[in-house]
Amino acid sequence: MATQPTQLKQTHNARLIGIGNAAMDLVSVVPSDADIARLGLKKGHCVFLSDAEAEALTAAIEAWGIDYVPGGSAANVLSCFAALGGGGRFVGKTAPDESGRRFSESMTQWGIAYDTVPTDNQCGSTRIFTIVTPDGERSFAASYGASHAIAESDLRADDMRDSAMLLIDGYMLMSDNGPNVLRHAIAMAQDMARPVVFLPADLSVIEAKPDDTEFLMQAANAVICNAEQAIALTGAGGVDEAVDMFRQRNLFGCVTLGAEGVLAFEAAAIHRVENPYQPDMIVSTNGAGDNFSGGFLYGLLHGMGMVQACRLGMYCALEILKHQSPRPQTSLAHLIESV
Repeated sequence: MATQPTQLKQTHNARLIGIGNAAMDLVSVVPSDADIARLGLKKGHCVFLSDAEAEALTAAIEAWGIDYVPGGSAANVLSCFAALGGGGRFVGKTAPDESGRRFSESMTQWGIAYDTVPTDNQCGSTRIFTIVTPDGERSFAASYGASHAIAESDLRADDMRDSAMLLIDGYMLMSDNGPNVLRHAIAMAQDMARPVVFLPADLSVIEAKPDDTEFLMQAANAVICNAEQAIALTGAGGVDEAVDMFRQRNLFGCVTLGAEGVLAFEAAAIHRVENPYQPDMIVSTNGAGDNFSGGFLYGLLHGMGMVQACRLGMYCALEILKHQSPRPQTSLAHLIESV
């Protein structure tokens, strides 16, 4: 198994398989931070809603307008990966409703293989409320719906065999059967010597599911997270200490630091990589971390070193800051030449 980035060249192809929420983002821009509190949200974090609470929140934000945008962390990563020219497969559960249809179309338009059978449970597709304040920061609320119905049978052995790497979305820990499916996927990946990349979720998930989160940390070969997540995952006193603790686990990956760049780490070294430029304007940060991950993983699986792959990820993240959607709007293949 490729336990460090230099070994990824030995994998048989460059396809990425990801497991996550097949989510529709409901994006709304609110006038001020005070509105976040009035909606019962926590700025920069995610809260989890019942179906009734989701309906109430939808009604509360309608006055500000709602954009319905396909999302979900792993799906966003795969969309960026595909927009760069990579091949991939997504596994995630929808309901047979309009949101599910739109999500499916959003994946196949980039050539991402997606054929998970919709649930027949009486529930809607997963909704992720993305509430954006004037500073571009986003706060989340999630109603998981169909995601609770994901099953081990939704992941086929041939799909794993045809992929070079497994991407695990930490938000799946809040799905009723998500933890079981992730354990099944990891066992399959390990049997086939496929490296596992863990994208940790919001702090609320890390705190709510500490045992499951620790299992994913032990099973992963790589982790991509922000500074807040890195400290929460390790209990470290700061980012540098957290990176040291990741390396002690024989992990490679990245800690994103916003305007301060990225700390990339592997067994051989720690790399401090600066942003290639500072954006003139930020429309929304929604999806920036996911698109960094998509670019970074594309780079690694296509022969780039850690620093070069980081730079590609940064260019992808900077591109996504220019609009509200958490996914690329056009091909990103031209960004490869920038690194």
